[in-house]
Amino acid sequence: MRTNSLDVCIQGSQLQGGGEPRGSPLDREDAPQLARELESLCTTLRCPKPQTTLFTAEFALRVHRHRGWLGPTRKRTLALGWPMLHLLDADELRAALALALLGETVGIGVSAAGTHDARVAELLGLPLLLRTLTRLLAADQVGAEHWFAGFNQEARLQPEPPSAAFDQLRQQMLACGRGGWQPALDRALLDPAAGARIRALGEPMLEGGSHRTAASAWVWEGMVSRLWTALEAPFAAMLSSTWSARHQAQSSARARVRELEERRRQGRIEMPELIELARTVEQLAGARAAYPLYRQAYASERSPQLALSLARTMAAVDLPQARIALAHLAGSSHALASEAELLLRTLPDVNRSDAVPDHPP
Repeated sequence: MRTNSLDVCIQGSQLQGGGEPRGSPLDREDAPQLARELESLCTTLRCPKPQTTLFTAEFALRVHRHRGWLGPTRKRTLALGWPMLHLLDADELRAALALALLGETVGIGVSAAGTHDARVAELLGLPLLLRTLTRLLAADQVGAEHWFAGFNQEARLQPEPPSAAFDQLRQQMLACGRGGWQPALDRALLDPAAGARIRALGEPMLEGGSHRTAASAWVWEGMVSRLWTALEAPFAAMLSSTWSARHQAQSSARARVRELEERRRQGRIEMPELIELARTVEQLAGARAAYPLYRQAYASERSPQLALSLARTMAAVDLPQARIALAHLAGSSHALASEAELLLRTLPDVNRSDAVPDHPP
């Protein structure tokens, strides 16, 4: 049984705040270079300087305008999404901040054509703007495959986010780094609309830039750790609604697993039900949990489909053996050979077995 729960996913592009920002104020003494960059950008762009600048837990850079009773803007608050300072380098952050200061909400993923792109390209250079927009587009794909993969897995079973969700995100972002994003970008660009804004200016590009993030370049190291801790509660509050939706979407799958597991415990489960149980457990709890169920099913019915499922989940417990099994299937004349070949190419090297994910993408 497959549910449509994968349509409800936790993604960075969803974690953009709305309304008045909440977070930690930017202290010039803690981040003088960042403060100077903001002032310089406002002068260069000839735009009003925000009265308040806050670090937030959002995956966005935006200016919130507080309006008076009669309509005119009385106060501007700049929301500096803390994760954004960890996925962009200093130059890319400068370009993204320019767009935000001119009125755009700058997040990750697909974005509509920007009305200020030409102006920012003229001031900061077209190559930098292209690299920044490309990085933001690829980031949503990288996030789905790495940063938020654990959240999406945990939310299937746990009703609430972990107490240290923001720190968990930090660890994933650090582990992933800024390199090797090209395959993720290629997958993002499979949607023709995804790169429309970029191609209106030129071609997608990730080459160039620094390996250092803007946070490491512009913010004092002690403040970096402090902000990850200070923004833990705001991040959990922002994450909770999407997490809950993800969890609720799996309620029927969890109920079905309980029903089928009871039939299996009683020895009354039939082969189609055992296969359904294995697939649903893999969806909910990952490959390691599903592997014994596929092994039981394959022992009774040695079909190519079950062999492929067994090899796929075996990668979580015995990577060398999984590679052998997939190579055997890929070399066969069965219609599943191409799928086995694709799975084989996505597996890490045997010497890097610690990199094998314990759940399907």
